[in-house]
Amino acid sequence: MNKLIFFVALLSGLFISSCDNDLNIAADWRNIPVIFAFVDAGEEVNYFRIEKGFLDPAIGGETIAQIADSLYYGPEVTARITNDRNGNSVVLQRVNLEDEGFEREEGTFATSPNIGYRLFTADLDLQADDLLTLVLLDSNDQIMTEAQSTVIGEYEIANGQPANPMRIREDSDVSFGLRSSEQSARFYDLRVLFRYREFDVNTGSTEDRTLTWLLGQGLERARTSASGGFQPLTVFKIEGQEFFQFLGANIEENPAVSRTFVGVDLRYDAGGEGLFNFINIGQANTGITSNQIIPTFTNFTNNAVGVFSSRATATNEDTYNLNTEARDSLRDGRFTRALNFN
Repeated sequence: MNKLIFFVALLSGLFISSCDNDLNIAADWRNIPVIFAFVDAGEEVNYFRIEKGFLDPAIGGETIAQIADSLYYGPEVTARITNDRNGNSVVLQRVNLEDEGFEREEGTFATSPNIGYRLFTADLDLQADDLLTLVLLDSNDQIMTEAQSTVIGEYEIANGQPANPMRIREDSDVSFGLRSSEQSARFYDLRVLFRYREFDVNTGSTEDRTLTWLLGQGLERARTSASGGFQPLTVFKIEGQEFFQFLGANIEENPAVSRTFVGVDLRYDAGGEGLFNFINIGQANTGITSNQIIPTFTNFTNNAVGVFSSRATATNEDTYNLNTEARDSLRDGRFTRALNFN
């Protein structure tokens, strides 16, 4: 049976949550770069994970994983990102992510130090669809591996999809639209954040709560038949009753608690081509038995493992209200009447 090289992907707070954080690879006596880097042009600072995986036939993988020096490259190895459009080239800063406020979870891997790489996004002067190249260089300035990705640009929630206030009826569809002319986002996730306030009559206490609904995940952008490029408008659709069913199933019934609707916010997350391929190949192989090596996608050269891609997030500017009919359904409807919304 093959021995395994273990490594962690990225802290869940740094990257799109649908990524699988564990990959297994095996190789004989090779230093294998393990890189997960997702550029978000909308963030002032981006953090990336660059680690190493290797096989030592004398030491088990779980033992190696607890040795920090076996996980991380030293400062003699450098990472650089270059913007092809303007020639801006930036050497990533090697930092201890503990100093940046990110703790590594307890588990298989050594937790301290927690080495990562930092990019101040403004240094690359990014625009939509810029082509970026990430290169990892050894102490002799030789390329260990490289990958390319394009930059996801800005996008916005489509006007009237949904309307504000939201018109949600059990017997009709609700549309959530996203619009952008950029050509780097390959797929979207949509989260609906339902905000409400609870009042406990027994204690007299009031508490604000938010319930998050992952309404759509991995929705691919459609392409135009003429040019093959991505269409500017992407639409998620649900049946109105799904909204009330979700609330009824995820808010606890409590006769002592009255509730007041506060508002609805939307969050769209966009992922680039590399991330799309990584997620889909991983999902396609979830049924492989545990004593086999699971094929994984990588867009890095020289047998390195990982993904270099782009991501972006869009949210609404003004919180959504519900129209009168939707509020009536929230208060008296079959799925939510026991939740005591007023």
